[in-house]
Amino acid sequence: MILDIIRKEIKEIIKTRRLLVIGILYTVAIIAWAVVSGHLLERGPNEMISSNLFILMFVSLLTLILAYDTIVGERSRGSLSLVFSKPVGRVQIFAGKFLSIFLFSGVIFLVVSSFGYWLNAVISGEFPSGTEVAAAYKLIFTVLLVIVCWISFAMLFSTLFKSSAISLVTTLILWIMVLPLVSQIPVAIHLMGQVGQGVHPGPQFEPGFEEVVFPGWVKAFYAVNPDNCISQLSGILLSGISPFGPILAIWQCILAMFIFLGVFSPLASCFSAG
Repeated sequence: MILDIIRKEIKEIIKTRRLLVIGILYTVAIIAWAVVSGHLLERGPNEMISSNLFILMFVSLLTLILAYDTIVGERSRGSLSLVFSKPVGRVQIFAGKFLSIFLFSGVIFLVVSSFGYWLNAVISGEFPSGTEVAAAYKLIFTVLLVIVCWISFAMLFSTLFKSSAISLVTTLILWIMVLPLVSQIPVAIHLMGQVGQGVHPGPQFEPGFEEVVFPGWVKAFYAVNPDNCISQLSGILLSGISPFGPILAIWQCILAMFIFLGVFSPLASCFSAG
């Protein structure tokens, strides 16, 4: 039954115009950045990936756009009651919808990102070593965890509201404004408190300065946002330069995303039959 739901959802996703628009924009952005990085900036593929997190935001946006009306859309069309009238549980329905979005957005991300990575290698003439390729694909596959986080996030609000428009606006506001503010303000407050105390806000500090050490409460707030976690992993895995050094370790980034998924996914599943 889950496979039937997945097939149904994928067919509907393929027909969605918003998928076509976001998919084309993401593909164009990756190709453009690969060309600019390789030809104008003379950066290799790993440098390109470590500096294109603003493009990876398209992945989060694509995921949110696909998931925001998964439940509320069917509820407004009256088809959700028909689905529940069949011998299938809410968990199966949630799992089928969840997996269909993950498979579609995940495949798009892997294919387009891989193409951009190797296109940059050809244009720049800097073909990565085996170690560099492994590091790049560790990051690329970790982004899949970010994708499942945002799917569960958007699906929760899809279950809570009766209007697709309200679900979309709420999801985007929380993603664009609330989560970044909640996660970044404690970092800013802590850094401001370090001014004048001999602390340099960077990984390569001058003699006489000490690197910033972030307390647990700042790390906890920062880890609330999965996009922050993938940003940290990019810097750690690909030696990207962070404005003030790493806040979270690799295991903390991974754990934070699993906690995020563990909170939102069960909630979305519980409310999906509402």
